[in-house]
Amino acid sequence: MMNRGRKALGTAAAVLIVVAVVAAGTMAYAMYTARQASPSGSGPERSGPISTYPRSWYDACGLPVQGNATTIVNELPTGLNITLAQVYSAVVNSASFKNISVGLGWVTTSWTNQEDSGPIGSHQYVTAQFVLLNASAPDGYVQANYNVVTGGVGVYYQRAPLFSCGA
Repeated sequence: MMNRGRKALGTAAAVLIVVAVVAAGTMAYAMYTARQASPSGSGPERSGPISTYPRSWYDACGLPVQGNATTIVNELPTGLNITLAQVYSAVVNSASFKNISVGLGWVTTSWTNQEDSGPIGSHQYVTAQFVLLNASAPDGYVQANYNVVTGGVGVYYQRAPLFSCGA
């Protein structure tokens, strides 16, 4: 009689362990697939064309800063048949940006208009500044230039922010 009770208890314990393992595996799989389906995938933040971020992430001069900053949008070219969201998409989906930002997140710090002139003509760009993030801290800075005429994207990586503190 005691043998039967021990056997039943052992079987119940084994079933409970199997159920716990299956439940844990199901939860882990659900979390994995949810992360894969999220817009930013797993990993750090990947903001859109307008970001809010801690001011300290873009403070190369070591000045005492507090609070948050929001993306600065300076004068952009007029008469374009493209939106800021489309320019942002072209930049972050370009092979060069993907290569630089692999495994990292980012926030967008500014957008501006830039025009370059040279012996072969003039080129108009929409220029964006990004802070690359590993988990939740800066891990480099990127300037991306979107050519308004060709739709081409140039991306330039820096270890420190892309501006000078002055003297």
